[in-house]
Amino acid sequence: SAGDIVLPGDSSHTFKAAAGDLTLSGETLTLTTNTGSDSNVIISPDGNGKIDLTKGLVNTTEDGLISPGAVEVHDSFAVNAGNEFEPAFLVNSTGTGDLLVASSSGSTKFVVTNSGNVGIGTDVPNLPLTVQGAASISDRLGIGTLLPAANLDVRGESAIFSGTKDFTLNIAKNSASAA
Repeated sequence: SAGDIVLPGDSSHTFKAAAGDLTLSGETLTLTTNTGSDSNVIISPDGNGKIDLTKGLVNTTEDGLISPGAVEVHDSFAVNAGNEFEPAFLVNSTGTGDLLVASSSGSTKFVVTNSGNVGIGTDVPNLPLTVQGAASISDRLGIGTLLPAANLDVRGESAIFSGTKDFTLNIAKNSASAA
């Protein structure tokens, strides 16, 4: 049969299965709050219970505070992956937009483009790694080698360009003696 179930009064009401499972089903199952109430929908399992979603999350509206139509998380987000053969976090984009963008107050800090370029301090990396601003490397940096033997290890043909300004390049032999 069709119709609404209305529970009158100002107090809270609970549907509860004294034992066993409680199942709500329908062609579409909609949980909403009263119009204008600005209330939340809370799903809260007891103890170590989990929310088991067997399908993906989708926002089929144009609503959204950050990106219209996107599923948004307005809280900290953690991934606890337990399968050593699966990635902890997988991004598979079927569109042409960036794969990942990290921003603060609308200012891009980190981006991974659809072509795989990574930008730090820029939202338009034109090379596999583009860093806009100063960088600090606390260990070895290798150019032309996967296993740098010194703090800066440059192998192969190299050139240093200064543009239109004069510069000084000091190269000194390591004065430490080998034991």
